[in-house]
Amino acid sequence: MPIDTVNGLQDFDLCRGLKYRLWGHMEMKRFTRFGRNTILLFLLVSLLPLAAVSATTYIYMRIHIKDMVSKELEYDASKYRDHVRTLINAWLWRTIDFSSDGFIRDAAQEIILGTGDPNIVDKLNTHLRVNKMSLHPAMFEVSILDKSGVVVASSNDVEVCKDLSATDYFKKPFVCFEETGGIFAGDVKSQTFPGQPELVFSRLLKDKVYQSPIGVIVLRVKTDTLQDVIRPHAEAFTDGASEKLLAKAYITNKNGLLIADGPSPGCEMFRQQIDTDNVRQVLSTRVDSVGEYKNYQGNDVLGATLFIDEIDWAVTAERDAHEVFAPLRRLGYIFGGIAGGSLLLVFGLSLAISSNINRSIKELIYGTERVARGDLSYKTEL
Repeated sequence: MPIDTVNGLQDFDLCRGLKYRLWGHMEMKRFTRFGRNTILLFLLVSLLPLAAVSATTYIYMRIHIKDMVSKELEYDASKYRDHVRTLINAWLWRTIDFSSDGFIRDAAQEIILGTGDPNIVDKLNTHLRVNKMSLHPAMFEVSILDKSGVVVASSNDVEVCKDLSATDYFKKPFVCFEETGGIFAGDVKSQTFPGQPELVFSRLLKDKVYQSPIGVIVLRVKTDTLQDVIRPHAEAFTDGASEKLLAKAYITNKNGLLIADGPSPGCEMFRQQIDTDNVRQVLSTRVDSVGEYKNYQGNDVLGATLFIDEIDWAVTAERDAHEVFAPLRRLGYIFGGIAGGSLLLVFGLSLAISSNINRSIKELIYGTERVARGDLSYKTEL
């Protein structure tokens, strides 16, 4: 073979080898299919377990937080219910006490039967106003009704001769005598305080001899006392080092109307209808309920609603879901940071490994081609 031809082939091999080396270095700067597969494999192996652990931890923590807060809310609601029961029972016992007053029974019987002192109405009105109304500032009216439902005596003279026969607090003591002992507790829309509810307690009046009904005694009470009962207060933790605020609470009557709202009333009482899942379920089934739902203000909350059987009310204690699950958001930020750092670490490691493997493959391909052209002296370092 002529010398010029040999020199030309050597120059060609040199150029081609240079081309392969340059091409190899250029290709190593890009992702080959092998490199992409390697990176995806590393990402899959490293991030899938992390994602599984994160999801499992998140679900467990959410269940744990919900269970813990639900128990706290149920405890708070039970405390509110106990306070309401104490208040209602106190007024029921006061009603029983008033109905057992000898002067009230004798005077009422004289008025209803039309016998005795012609000034007995004024005397009874004065007795109710001076001796009974002064016993508690929340009580603003005491009235005596005859068996037809007409007011025959009252601490408020304006009420005398009014026909109240259509009211529950007159009818229920007669109708439910065997079940309740002739006593009633409930709420009505106040005529004295427009737009506000009032508490009403009543009991049958009986004559001393035959114990037959002669009428009904009615006590009217402001709902300020009820509002005070559900106003949240600070409660010390067991270690005494910190305090927590009890949940927001409100009370609904048997018709689902708001009658007390704490800590600061945002709706007009007796006009706001509470139609949440919890309240509707409790009032219809008379069974306590705890869960997540939207409250009457449209906010997502976690709440506990308990039934007050003495008066057919429901008391609810609830906390904003955004506040309850705030620790989960912080946990999400932590997992996000860990996932981001892991992603960068795995990406860098995968890139380094795949680049090194790619370089070895390119060198091997180049060496194979040299050997195929008859250059058996060429050595490839892997």
